[in-house]
Amino acid sequence: MSKIKIITTTSNIEGWNIEKYFGIVTHQIVVGANLFRDVFSSFRDVFGGMVKSYQNELKGMEDHALHQLKKKATKMGANAIIALKVDFDEISGGGKSMFMLSLVGTAVKASAPDEKIIAQNEMLTSEYLEYLVSREQLLEELVTKEFHVENTDEFEEILKFNIKIGSSIIEFINEKTQNSDTDTELLTAYMTSLSNEELSMLMTKENIQELGLSKFHKLVAILKQIGWANYDVFLNLIIQSNVKILSRCLFLMQLQPAKSTKEQIPMLEKLISSIPSAYEVFPVIETKVGVFGKEKEKWKCIKCNNLNNREQVVCTNPDCNSNIYGIPGDEINPEQLVKLLKRRLKIIQEYYDAT
Repeated sequence: MSKIKIITTTSNIEGWNIEKYFGIVTHQIVVGANLFRDVFSSFRDVFGGMVKSYQNELKGMEDHALHQLKKKATKMGANAIIALKVDFDEISGGGKSMFMLSLVGTAVKASAPDEKIIAQNEMLTSEYLEYLVSREQLLEELVTKEFHVENTDEFEEILKFNIKIGSSIIEFINEKTQNSDTDTELLTAYMTSLSNEELSMLMTKENIQELGLSKFHKLVAILKQIGWANYDVFLNLIIQSNVKILSRCLFLMQLQPAKSTKEQIPMLEKLISSIPSAYEVFPVIETKVGVFGKEKEKWKCIKCNNLNNREQVVCTNPDCNSNIYGIPGDEINPEQLVKLLKRRLKIIQEYYDAT
């Protein structure tokens, strides 16, 4: 695998021939407001209007983000990045301000006309070294349980050092986050930093079931925003699952990947064919004996446990109003989902048949 030999902010490389465009490559790091807390108080560090410690820490983070960007581009098969852009965007909400350092460029394969390509000299700067030392210390504290992600400030530290915490993120979402714009922005930044494979590993039956309903919907909204979907994961989730997981999968399976490929077609076909049999467990039926000893079947709402007559389409509990799959207002059901997925499949097949 070739390494990144050159990075430029321009859309071409003078004297080089661009042979292949792999697409956009990005990396983000969230910078907490605590980084700036001493900007106005530490005047002894100020020289020429710059706060040295603040400047050094940002430089270390930028170096790390650039290093991660190179790794992503290399994994795509690129040996150069063009049109590099570095941005700082403010994230505000809940009385807090944070900043997101974003790097975006285009990964390409390029060669010099004389075939004599000299790799850029990558120096380990003092700022980047200090950043890596701090990151290593935090990783050690996470392993030894000296550091716990208990609040958004500590979560910012995880984001700042680009550390992955695996399934612990589900526990953090469930127990520590609020329904605030700040928390949503932080979680979106973290999820964006994960690869599709890492995101797929989070989507286990245990994690899906563990989340509270509102936190689950927050996760689905974030996954939709960043363009994650995996038909293989969806299929594994609906096979021999309980009704709670099956209900939530009706929301998950509406997600679609950022890019639909020809290779996804067989798995999407298999998912579509598996949905009807997976949802045969609905409705959940309970038999009740009436006052005259006559048995009567009723379906049990999996959201509020209310018992409803078989002819009822939605739960008669006015505070619930869910269908037999636990979805409020009959918003989605397996039949509607299959129709949606079949339409997508048809368009994907037609697109690749025409190319």
